[in-house]
Amino acid sequence: MDELKEIKTLCAMCIWGCGIIVSVKEGIIVKVKGDPDHPWNRGRLCPKAAYLIEQFYSARRITHPIKKVGGKWERLTWDDALDTMALQLNKIKKNYGPEAWAMVTGMGMIGQGFQNKHFLQRFCDVYGSPNFIAPETVCFLSRITANILTFGMFPFADPRNSQCVVLWGNNPSASDQMAAEDVKWAKSQGAKIIVIDPRKTYFAKEADIYTPIRPGTDCALALSLLRVIIEEELYDKPFVEKWTAGFDQLRAHVKEFTLDRGAAITGIPAKIIESIARNYASSKPAVILQGTNSLDQHPTGFQNNRALAILEAITGNIDVTGGHLIAGPPPNFTPLRLPELVKKKGIGKDQFPLFVGDWTCQGMLIPDMILTGKPHPIKALTIVASNPILVWPNSQKMKKALANLEFLSVTTLTMNETAEMADLVLPAAGCLERTEITEVALLGAKGYMSLRNKVADYQECWSDVKIFLNLAKRMGYENYFPWRDEGEVLQHIFKDTGININDYLGKTNFIKYGEVKYKSYETSGFPTASGKVELYSTVMAQFGLDPLPSFVEPPESPVSSPDVAKDYPVILTTGARILQYIHTSSSEVAVFDKKFPGPFAEIHPRTAGDYGIGDGEAMIVETRRGAIEVEARVTEDIMPQVVSIPHGWSQGNVNVLTDETPADPVTGYPALKALLCRIRPAKGG
Repeated sequence: MDELKEIKTLCAMCIWGCGIIVSVKEGIIVKVKGDPDHPWNRGRLCPKAAYLIEQFYSARRITHPIKKVGGKWERLTWDDALDTMALQLNKIKKNYGPEAWAMVTGMGMIGQGFQNKHFLQRFCDVYGSPNFIAPETVCFLSRITANILTFGMFPFADPRNSQCVVLWGNNPSASDQMAAEDVKWAKSQGAKIIVIDPRKTYFAKEADIYTPIRPGTDCALALSLLRVIIEEELYDKPFVEKWTAGFDQLRAHVKEFTLDRGAAITGIPAKIIESIARNYASSKPAVILQGTNSLDQHPTGFQNNRALAILEAITGNIDVTGGHLIAGPPPNFTPLRLPELVKKKGIGKDQFPLFVGDWTCQGMLIPDMILTGKPHPIKALTIVASNPILVWPNSQKMKKALANLEFLSVTTLTMNETAEMADLVLPAAGCLERTEITEVALLGAKGYMSLRNKVADYQECWSDVKIFLNLAKRMGYENYFPWRDEGEVLQHIFKDTGININDYLGKTNFIKYGEVKYKSYETSGFPTASGKVELYSTVMAQFGLDPLPSFVEPPESPVSSPDVAKDYPVILTTGARILQYIHTSSSEVAVFDKKFPGPFAEIHPRTAGDYGIGDGEAMIVETRRGAIEVEARVTEDIMPQVVSIPHGWSQGNVNVLTDETPADPVTGYPALKALLCRIRPAKGG
């Protein structure tokens, strides 16, 4: 009889990659527990990780390749599946050119780690397509890019050691339990907690200062805070004088954002704006934790990120314990990309040149390209670890676009709405079935990277690296893909790092590779053109974009579109997190489905009363794109005249209501956090 084996690996039920220990007996996974030695979660786990076993053995998993023939699914061998895919991709390339094919990846790919993403990008490079669409097409890259333009690098928050934590559109108790624990610790040590959010979250109820804010007006608040801090000389003068560029332009720029103007735009009383500014600026160190997308998916999303970076900079909270830490360089990984093989520009490069590049193209343009063929046709998609019909905006348009493709393949753990439309579906390996390096970008400031060790195989499920390595050889790309398996790819990546990966594989789930340093800019400056923090962005000015953060009303708001507001008078915000889910992941866990059997809309009692809607009753929410039916959750914990709906359910899919039209002029992100809707009871209507 086999003995019980314990394997150290990582969860991938969200992006954070917590360390776990998986127990296996007689080839069966019997237990998952937190790893107390992993520096990220230190043994702590959220409910998602606790149900990894149920996900692994879910009856809903796709266990072998399938192909749609005459409207019905037929089982294939892997050889037949790869031959089918190679045939179709070669056909598309011959008939329309390589740019007519795009690869779309989801959050599951982020969880797989940077080398897997770069491996898939390498396949795109060799094929000749510039069109790799990462989840960052609408997620997080706005913040990374804004910070790089400001600091020359991306800093990481350190709330555990802070004296003042500002949670701005961030509900870590539902989205990042490790950060939530750090905020609780900071509070127990006397830190002030400030929460800015239309919803009264867990931390809002415990905060020293809590204020709701009209969705879509965050940039106006940030500019008002900057005005108070500058006018009252609460900024860090030595840091500003020596290490920033453009302070005089910033001072002049924010003069118009008086407390009264900020209050009028945001709905926050002037005294509270003033109090937030003074408390944040006078606390040393202080840190701002913003939500993953709550400030990004607006017409001012990029400017929101720039404004918060500037707040952090002028208060001297950069590269200090308890503020924002600057990551040291990653190990010298051998690159996988071959961009020199690509002759065309990626989707959106002309419209969003500061955003589209090595990370992603702008995928929000794809539905129109499929439907119109302009500026060039998209005839085939390969979708990996994503379900765009549910998680991308304007679902009806996306569904119509997918139906117009000549070929659609989907790699997924379970059948989903997008896979149902595919010609070919391939069974993906889950996080317990892969070995990979992950989270380098997220955890680099901590001086380590995380290592995921394979625990088991599941039927005929393959990792994405294995799929595309074998597909590349089918398509005649052997010279560019000389490795025999995933293990050789990993060895290749590490060959120039000075790290012998074999010393760690199967033995640990993290690798230390550097030391945490503070105020490194004092010896080397900031990696910007000026060597300083660029409050005024000369790069943005060169591209004809606002070089200082500027406020713009959402395209749908009571102010910018009063005619629309007459018919759609309620503000809709979408995508709030639930701890048990991230997008559509964990949907195969039965206990979660019982607790959250369908979508719901949070609505204030006053608003519910105005429209005759009772708690727990079905209600209709409608925008100019469509209408859905959801359960009403009447609560004091949301602003009046605001409705908040999470996404991820097929029935009551909130993305039927949203619009994919690019709104942010820098990134092309759509405006998903501040729309206009109308509501009514479902009964009789």
